[in-house]
Amino acid sequence: IELTNEGAIDVEIATDDGDVDLWLNAGVSAMLTVAMDDGDASIVHDGLWGVEKRSHRLTGRLGAGDGSIRIRTADGDIMIRQMK
Repeated sequence: IELTNEGAIDVEIATDDGDVDLWLNAGVSAMLTVAMDDGDASIVHDGLWGVEKRSHRLTGRLGAGDGSIRIRTADGDIMIRQMK
């Protein structure tokens, strides 16, 4: 999924079985919550800060944290990347 929006965004992505690959603009502003039952989360985004990682959950902020991005998968990996 590619999101070209800048500033505050509100996004919710949920899958029962599968990976999530999300590309975000550098100017995105959102509180990030990532959860998975089985799998890993990887984030490569220059605007990410305040990260807290637990075994099946990751939280953090992108930019000022004005919006919300929630991603959940029961069985899969989650990758969040910054668009060039």
